[in-house]
Order: sequence, then structure tokens, then C-alpha cells
Amino acid sequence: MKKIAIISLMTILSSVACHAGDEVCTSGACGQGSPGSVRLNLEVNALTAFRNKGMTMHGYNFDAAISIYRNIYALGSFEMLSYHANKSKTYFNSTGLSGGLVYNIIDRDNTTIPLKVKMGGTLGNPDWKYTFYDLSLALNQRLGKSNFAGVVGIGYRYEYSRVEAMSSHGFVYVFFGIKI
Repeated sequence: MKKIAIISLMTILSSVACHAGDEVCTSGACGQGSPGSVRLNLEVNALTAFRNKGMTMHGYNFDAAISIYRNIYALGSFEMLSYHANKSKTYFNSTGLSGGLVYNIIDRDNTTIPLKVKMGGTLGNPDWKYTFYDLSLALNQRLGKSNFAGVVGIGYRYEYSRVEAMSSHGFVYVFFGIKI
């Protein structure tokens, strides 16, 4: 059931992304966001964290951001993460949903540097329930004249545990991906 929901969501978002990307870049206002235009950015990232308190984090996130004012975007994010504890074969899996804001510090035709702030929590009945707060900085470089951009970045994430058996953790992580 989870796989069907994820595939359906990605299919819908990819069809919206193709239309939104064409509309933005043919208006002659790529990177500037002309008054009255709505910009939609979709991003898929793979991430991995440095070990903290004997635990590492790795997984994927899917971000959708829509412009609300010039270089400021409202952000929604869906993620699937796995945590590896204490060099043993112990894994904790989680699926999360979050919301936040994106501010493009630099927004040029081929390059953007977005600062993302988001907060969210786990969905369903995961192995480890937590609420998280996330701050990240990325470099997005457009690939040629296409609507696709490569993404590389670094972030910090604090996860407040809602389970007595697990302590709260802070992670420094790196990520890479593709933005439409």
C-alpha cells in the first residue's frame, strides 16, 4: 500500500513539475519571479548523517516548495529515513512529514543558494517516534539550459524523541539530489 501511495504521489508531482517548470522558464523571468507568477520547485534528495551518540541516519526526502513572495517559498516535505544504531545490525525506520520555509539567499538564472527551515514529525507507527527541527543550506546549479538543477548541501537536524527508550539526537548531515 505504501509503495502504491508513493508512486501515485510522484506521478502527480512529476506531471505538475513539468508544467510548472515550462511556465516559469518561458515567461522570461527565470530566477527573478515576476509579479503575479507562481513558482513551483520539486526536489528529491538522498542524505546521510555523521555518527552521533552511536547512531547514523540515511534516507530520502521529497520537497515541494511554492513561491509566496519573491525569494520566499512555503515548503512541504515527505521523507523516508533509516537509523543505524551502535555498529550492530539494529535499524529504526521512519516516515515523516514536515512543513517550513525556504529563503533563496542567492537567486540567479543558473545558481540558487536556498536556506531551508522546517519542522515535522513521524507518520503512522514507526520504529522510533519523534518530532524534528531541521535547518539546511544548499547549492543548486542548473544543468545546461534544462529545468533540472543538481543539488548539494549540508544541514543540522534535531530529533526530539517521543519514546522513553530512545534519547533525542542531533545530526549533521549532507545531501545531494535533483531539483525541477
